[in-house]
Amino acid sequence: MKKQFFLTLILIISGLHLLKAQARIDTVSSILSNNDLRHSMMADKNDRWIPLFLNGFHLWMKSHSAIGNKDRKHIANISYYGKGTLVQLNSQKQIELAVTDITPQNANKYLYHVVVNDSVEIVHWTKPTVFRSNKFTKYAYLDAFDSDKKIIKLEIYAIDNYKDKAVVIFNGGYMPVPKIHFVVLNYNNKYLFQPDKQEYIPDSKQKFFDYNDWHSKPISFVWSDQINHIAIQMNNVIQSDIYHVYLKRTVDHKTDTVMVGNNWHQSYYSPDPESQINSSYFNRPGDYEIIVKPEMPENFELKDKGIVQRIPFTVLPGPIVLSLKTVELIILIILTTGGFIFVMYRDRQKQKLAKEAQNKQIATLQLQGVRAQLNPHFIFNALAGVQNLMNKNEVENANKYLARFARLTRNILDDGQKELTTIEHEAAMLTDYLQMEQMRFGFQFSIDIDEGKIDQQIEIPAMLLQPFVENAIKHGVSSLKNEGMVIVSIKEKDTDIILSVKDNGKSFSTKQPGGMGIKLCEERIKLLNSIYKNTSILLHINSDSKGTLITIELKNWL
Repeated sequence: MKKQFFLTLILIISGLHLLKAQARIDTVSSILSNNDLRHSMMADKNDRWIPLFLNGFHLWMKSHSAIGNKDRKHIANISYYGKGTLVQLNSQKQIELAVTDITPQNANKYLYHVVVNDSVEIVHWTKPTVFRSNKFTKYAYLDAFDSDKKIIKLEIYAIDNYKDKAVVIFNGGYMPVPKIHFVVLNYNNKYLFQPDKQEYIPDSKQKFFDYNDWHSKPISFVWSDQINHIAIQMNNVIQSDIYHVYLKRTVDHKTDTVMVGNNWHQSYYSPDPESQINSSYFNRPGDYEIIVKPEMPENFELKDKGIVQRIPFTVLPGPIVLSLKTVELIILIILTTGGFIFVMYRDRQKQKLAKEAQNKQIATLQLQGVRAQLNPHFIFNALAGVQNLMNKNEVENANKYLARFARLTRNILDDGQKELTTIEHEAAMLTDYLQMEQMRFGFQFSIDIDEGKIDQQIEIPAMLLQPFVENAIKHGVSSLKNEGMVIVSIKEKDTDIILSVKDNGKSFSTKQPGGMGIKLCEERIKLLNSIYKNTSILLHINSDSKGTLITIELKNWL
């Protein structure tokens, strides 16, 4: 009998270990299945890819250079470009492309092609046929392409829905020489924003200069207040925004250079890009020089800097139209009017600031009143928990409960009127509270903080999560015993902090009895939003038969 008893005990223990092992396997499988694709394509050091997620496609790039990517801080810059995405490569000799959305099972639903320098189609429209695998996942491999001093355009789309289309352009230092066709001095902006009518501007309002004009001698013209802008037009290139326009100015024996910009646009009647220099840049007599220079982003390595185009011109002084007395009278009127407006503006600002300070003081006092209601609400519920344990004659658990309750109470009293507390302190208080309630109801819990990413010394509103945790226990998992689960999460997303409380209990309604803590929290969030003008706190409550998820977004908190 003893032998049979021990054999049965060993089988039971082995079964429990197998169940725990299976639970761990299921947990890992769940994590991997929900994990970001970044891990699958970036974690394998022997097959590491760079993500380019665009328009529903998970596109990946692997680049190769002579010095090696490990020695390079900036491999590429990624930005939107028209209806596609531009990837500015940093002297990459070769790139490889892959897509994780396409599998051998659905490959027939997609087509892609590749064009070099916007003129040669090196891969005709075809379906992905090559599939590779790394340590974590399988992907469609689109091939390797020579990118040195080239522009490579990839287009890929779903056959049954052409709107599901991705266009991405890879520029590997491709900078064709810009050729300036002509320079136009415009005396009129009547049709400046009506390109289809610009051809009707009379010749008396425009003055054209071509290549021969500025190469034989500097362009010159007499300054006039009627001059609106100078327009320069160059030959059509694939990526015009790499060409920056500068204006070098020598006025009153002082020389400086200003950047006009890289904003090129095509007119109604010409495909060649055009850039405009406002007359405010050259409204004084002197010597000027338009400089068109190709430039890549900072920290990009370029062996060939490209050819700089220079167009010199001279602005001659125009006739003085206004008399000195007229100018003095205008200045006096402007100063008088400006002084009057300034005084009125200053007085209004003072009144506005005083009113805002008063409103903030009122909101702060109201917020303190809400906090004063929340703390007794928590203490009352905690004492009810002690009473419950004592009634069950669980003296040891009641003593442990009281010890944690004393620590929580001391922390609340020490915080006093502090409205904010650190994430670390908030997590510690929640841990004590959850352990207290766990002794009463026997549920499971976890507090998930991304310690590697978020700074735990960041301050958030104190005890903001506690009423929602209390609600998750009281109305959610209290009746589930060991099967109950409460998950508290504190995450960082861009400049926001996301707080959440999730339970697997029954559905929850904000109108049900006993929801005083939730109502106070909603009122508190409303008051916090009235005080912190540059941030906002958003509360979301989602509840169904599978449980309840409370999410609090601290917008622009970081």
